[in-house]
Amino acid sequence: MLQALTRLSNLEIASLRGAIAALFDLDASELLENQGLRVQDVPPMLVHLADRPLWTAGDIIETIDELVKHLLALLQQEKFEVSSIAKVIGETFPQLEADAETSDITTTLEFVCTGIVPNLSETTQEITNLIHALNGGFVPAGPSGSPTRGMAHLLPTGRNFYACDPQSLPSLAAWEVGQGLAKTCLDRYLADTGAYPEHVAISVWGTAAMRTHGDDSKFVGNPIAEIFSLLGIRPKWQKENHRVTGVELIPLSELGRPRIDVTIRISGFFRGR
Repeated sequence: MLQALTRLSNLEIASLRGAIAALFDLDASELLENQGLRVQDVPPMLVHLADRPLWTAGDIIETIDELVKHLLALLQQEKFEVSSIAKVIGETFPQLEADAETSDITTTLEFVCTGIVPNLSETTQEITNLIHALNGGFVPAGPSGSPTRGMAHLLPTGRNFYACDPQSLPSLAAWEVGQGLAKTCLDRYLADTGAYPEHVAISVWGTAAMRTHGDDSKFVGNPIAEIFSLLGIRPKWQKENHRVTGVELIPLSELGRPRIDVTIRISGFFRGR
């Protein structure tokens, strides 16, 4: 569970996968996008830790995920004490140089110890609050979403969640994926027709938006971030809490293509929230 909750960045907290990749001067996003690609000059320390040859980007991602699991398992043995983080990092990366940059890993593990683990222990509120509600009591409100999609701050569960907070759409994680969805759509159309589309129609489904805060590649109907990207605009987030404060035009020189008109069909559940 902890590995899933730290797989993506949580607001300003780096993902463990990304932080470990950066430790070896690797980009986790590029590795994920090119998992079948053969990688030259794999860091020797990473090969040593894997104890097997690492030929492709997929092999490297698999090794990094194993290191994440090992870090969290050691931290669990230490009962998630913040004071044990340096020891856990040292035991996981025994050949690490003294001046190696591990601040992102440390910060994320601190978040695990002080935020995620205590909040997970409170998920028993689901039953408590359900019974309280059936007895006519008040259940505290809270935002909806999938904690494993870069939203671990939504824990603990068991609150009376509201469907959509307009200032949370799209999330930073959704924006990254949404740009990729838009690019894939346009690249395919360009390859098929030799030109960019002038107009795209997209359906937005409320349940998917509630779960993913603006992106879900499994559901064609929830690409809030994809719509922004097609239009050639990007969200502006407040630095302190990453809430959306507005949008700004992406200059055409930076966009590198025409802006695409989008007609949106909005589901009643989404519109009514």
